[in-house]
Amino acid sequence: MSSRRSADSAVGVTSFTGDAKDAIQELVGRMPPGFQAEAVALMPCFMRGKNRYGKNDVEPGVVSELLPGVPIFGMFSHGEFGPKQCLGFDSDQGPETCGSHSMTSIVAIHASRIG
Repeated sequence: MSSRRSADSAVGVTSFTGDAKDAIQELVGRMPPGFQAEAVALMPCFMRGKNRYGKNDVEPGVVSELLPGVPIFGMFSHGEFGPKQCLGFDSDQGPETCGSHSMTSIVAIHASRIG
């Protein structure tokens, strides 16, 4: 896994076990000024839905609320592999911070420069 930022694009990735809104909002807040989200990859543990929130579709709903109209793609997983902390969007964390998780969601945002 890598984090990348060029002159016209940036990628931020994070993992979380807590509340989706807090984690995704923090990642969106790290987006560089002058950039907008183009796509979101969401890979939640298949155990989170009803076990974490008491209902399904909470995390895709949070993405849609925070980034309306941005396409979401992903899959359910188990034994997730992702960053232990935020990666990308000017974070100094490197790929070596990745690890295996359980009951975790991984989210990545690809952003492009506006204009």
